[in-house]
Amino acid sequence: MDKKIKIIYNNWDAVPIGAYKRIVEISNDEGMETMEKNVASLAILCDTDEDSIWNLSMDEISRLTKGMDWINDFDFKKRWTIKHVTLNGKKYDITYDLNKMSVAQYIDFQQAWRIQDATEKLVPVLSCFLVPQGHKYGDGYDIEEVRNDIENHMPITQANSICFFFLKKLLSSMKSSLICSRMVLKATKWTTKNQKMKEMMRETEKRISQMESFYFNGSH
Repeated sequence: MDKKIKIIYNNWDAVPIGAYKRIVEISNDEGMETMEKNVASLAILCDTDEDSIWNLSMDEISRLTKGMDWINDFDFKKRWTIKHVTLNGKKYDITYDLNKMSVAQYIDFQQAWRIQDATEKLVPVLSCFLVPQGHKYGDGYDIEEVRNDIENHMPITQANSICFFFLKKLLSSMKSSLICSRMVLKATKWTTKNQKMKEMMRETEKRISQMESFYFNGSH
């Protein structure tokens, strides 16, 4: 007798980043019919193949989809300060303090942030914050293994909470730096160096706008 199919991920707190990314991709696929999207998404939530869902009776589909209102109500904790997580049986420390980030860590974060697709940037960005316990950033561990643990074992809500908390602190720091730069410009005469500072300020303003749009204006 075949094993009964059931919902494995029954709320957003249980859905890992990888599964969330596939659901978003399906939702945005204009070449798929509504029924095809529903079947494909249900297969992900049941951790099974699409053929198994297509072969179910309507009564079984009804049983599976009952109580799935949560799928249209995505949210995450905005006040989340946990400093450690366990993914795939491995413990990770989370770096929130900008002053404790290494130069390499911050540069990697900047590169990861440049990824345009909001869902695709999550794992690379998070891999800059999460460091296996007992290690320094980028030293003595496989970054691809870390990204795999994040993608396949971190709930999407937890991922958003970590990014939200970090970006709030980063934005505050960037805005303070921008204010100081403006004060310096007002107090000094125009020079080529000051022109470069203005260009840096414009770039900072652009990045601040992008970050605020990502989490604070509901675009994610």
